[in-house]
Amino acid sequence: MTGWTSGFAALALASALALSACGSGGHAFTSGDMRTVRGDGFTVEMPGKPQRERSPVSTGAGTVQASVLAVKNHDEAFLVSASPLPPGANVDLKEIIYVGAATVGGLALHVTATTYQGYPTRDARVPDVAARGGESTVFFRAILVKKGGQRFVYRMQYVHNGANAQPTALYRRFLASLRFR
Repeated sequence: MTGWTSGFAALALASALALSACGSGGHAFTSGDMRTVRGDGFTVEMPGKPQRERSPVSTGAGTVQASVLAVKNHDEAFLVSASPLPPGANVDLKEIIYVGAATVGGLALHVTATTYQGYPTRDARVPDVAARGGESTVFFRAILVKKGGQRFVYRMQYVHNGANAQPTALYRRFLASLRFR
């Protein structure tokens, strides 16, 4: 595992554990809740006003600050993070997906390589997440973006109650709404 991937896995675990408290109440998200929010270097549609935080990510090439936005209710959670890459950092998106899945106590299924807005992307579904007692499914997306000579990893995560949940229309809208600035 590269230093970058292990640091990213720690961020995935912290995020998953924070999001795993989905049982805290609130109304069911609807398309009417979706609003465009600004993050560091991106915009994305999320259902409601996200919590914002900065989280350090240790890499083999130094420590970077990830910008994280997260929204949750009783059944779902949405998270997006942006992390700049230090010069010389090696990144393997497939490894980020597999390590992230293992970190939340699951196994990444249906890992697909694709592109999003021309950038290399990996998507995966992680059913029966152990961090939630086997009660949730986590969907991961990792994107490697190069902007103005700087590289970034964007991670999108969706948690849905149910051991074998399928992607929802709101999740698909969330994925399609990400724009890099």
